[in-house]
Amino acid sequence: RTGDGTGNGTRLAAGQTVTVDFTGDDRIPAGASSLVLNVTATESAANGFITVYPCDVDRPLASSLNLTPGREIPVLVTSKLSATRTVCAYSQSPTHLVVDVTGYFAPGAPDHFVPVTPARLVDTRTGQGAEQRRLADGETLRVTVAGNGGVPAGATAASLNVTLTNSSRPGFLTVYPCDAQRPLASNVNAATGSDTPNAVVIKVPTAGADAGQVCLYSMVATDLVVDVNGYFTA
Repeated sequence: RTGDGTGNGTRLAAGQTVTVDFTGDDRIPAGASSLVLNVTATESAANGFITVYPCDVDRPLASSLNLTPGREIPVLVTSKLSATRTVCAYSQSPTHLVVDVTGYFAPGAPDHFVPVTPARLVDTRTGQGAEQRRLADGETLRVTVAGNGGVPAGATAASLNVTLTNSSRPGFLTVYPCDAQRPLASNVNAATGSDTPNAVVIKVPTAGADAGQVCLYSMVATDLVVDVNGYFTA
């Protein structure tokens, strides 16, 4: 929509592939082998799909998310990086595309994933883990993840499923570590009259006043459900 990473502000054309280049991005270390991305399609002209893949291979017969006109569709995608540190996104139909990076995997990295029995951390409809009310426009909710729902203290990241429901209007939700400034990124898009879930992998602060807490900012009034299904630890 803004031309960031593509050089123009026009929608991808039907059958177009855009290259997302992470060369020189100091957030991604040289040894990174794969990225965890949140990919959002918006203003799609027709039904179709997006395929995300490393740019040094032929486009696979696979889809990462499905397009629906009039809907903003987000999905969490893990993609291998190409040898030149690029990821490609192919669109079957005209659409705008937003790509946010949330993490990476590197060979020999000490962090490892530990699954847990899925546990509910927050449900604003019932008052579990938060007040029993919708979040207001522009409100940020703090959620304690480490030491909660089977996640131990000291966990460095968490795998969450975040659902927006009873949203007042279209908008978005951003999940981020509470010891950082809110980034220009989105994880889930709100849709009036429907429940919208997405997977989120998020860094968890391990020290200071914000230790163990992640923040969830909602652009619009909405109910929020947060479940945890695993964590990463050093």
